[in-house]
Amino acid sequence: MVELVNGDPDVSSPGALIRAWRLQTGCSQKDIAAVVGVTGAAISSWELGAYRVPASAVERLDVHFSAAGCLVDLVRAMGTPEGFQAPRRVWGHIYPRGLGRGWLWVRPVHGSRVNASVYSGLLSIPVSGDVGPGGLFIAAPGHPRWPVFVVLDEPGWVDFGRGFPPRWLCGTPEGYRRSTHSVSSPRLVPTSSDARPPATPEQRRALHRRLRQARGMSQGEVAEQASCLLADRGGSRRPPRVSLHQIHNYETGRVSRVPYLPAMLDTVYGGFGWSCHDPVPVRRGPAGGFEVAFPGFWEGPVGLSVVPSAPYSVAGEVTVAWSQWKLARPMRGGPVTFRFCRVRDDPPLSVRVPPGCGIEAYVGLDPDALDAERDWVRADGGAGDEIFDRYTQEWLALLARTRADLDLALGLSG
Repeated sequence: MVELVNGDPDVSSPGALIRAWRLQTGCSQKDIAAVVGVTGAAISSWELGAYRVPASAVERLDVHFSAAGCLVDLVRAMGTPEGFQAPRRVWGHIYPRGLGRGWLWVRPVHGSRVNASVYSGLLSIPVSGDVGPGGLFIAAPGHPRWPVFVVLDEPGWVDFGRGFPPRWLCGTPEGYRRSTHSVSSPRLVPTSSDARPPATPEQRRALHRRLRQARGMSQGEVAEQASCLLADRGGSRRPPRVSLHQIHNYETGRVSRVPYLPAMLDTVYGGFGWSCHDPVPVRRGPAGGFEVAFPGFWEGPVGLSVVPSAPYSVAGEVTVAWSQWKLARPMRGGPVTFRFCRVRDDPPLSVRVPPGCGIEAYVGLDPDALDAERDWVRADGGAGDEIFDRYTQEWLALLARTRADLDLALGLSG
């Protein structure tokens, strides 16, 4: 049963969340049953937790409640504490293109207060607040070409989503608005956390199985969402599909013939590279360099390792070019791994390394890699104030739009 105590609803399960949303919008179980196309008894069984709520039903209810994706993402987020092996300090996400409105859901392991920092581009948001029974929701102005990182003082769980959590779920409008804007110079995000990603294919497979179960998804629903990733970037009349049997075979340890299946599952489960480490082919590029074409559906952390070949003693410079940006790093003989973040529509990565070196590329998060995001400069020679001014204007425009979206969503605009 869901009880609304002091305005704080129980969000301990998808069924409980749907019931709270239904009550707040004045709908009966019969009304909801008509929307989804099931019986009232089925709605009751979902709300009581007797049966799992199908993903298709959640999507229909999200449209019915005008939730703009919020209900879908909240239901997915319900399984985070049980699905991930351990809480951690650093979390990341990339919001979809054209989103304009988003949220973070922070839940600490212990205590009733959250202290954290949110970083994205030139945006830095200090967060410090009391946590209710359901956690803390924070407005998140998302830009489609910059990842969002949340760094907690103490390990916990963070989920990201679209739309706005309704007022009855996220508390007072003033508390929700207060954390929406603070511009500062870019700061380095810590590269380590208390928890570590799974290190072997067996551990990643086990984590994916737990994540699917914790998210309340069937193997068929996962296969459908993975197929949507391929269809979105397939570029053919009949894009490839992922079948239920392929998901089953993967989870039971059989060899998968689907390229980048772990990376696709990481995307479906919202792992931001935590649960995959898939190698990406490297081919010879023009003028003796290398080129790496990452899979089109992937948005998140990618890595590039430069490895000297014995018995060479290598000293030189690694140069990387990506779209209109480039970076250069000295190399003095030992292997080095860089960490970047790929977003949608990024072109192949061009790399030049000293003689006697090879490179390896992969998708997924490597906490031990060097964070190279802050080292990009314009490939055409522009740098310094020009870049800072450009991004400042971009972020100020984003903040203005986000503030307007918040006012509209919370009913505060004149």
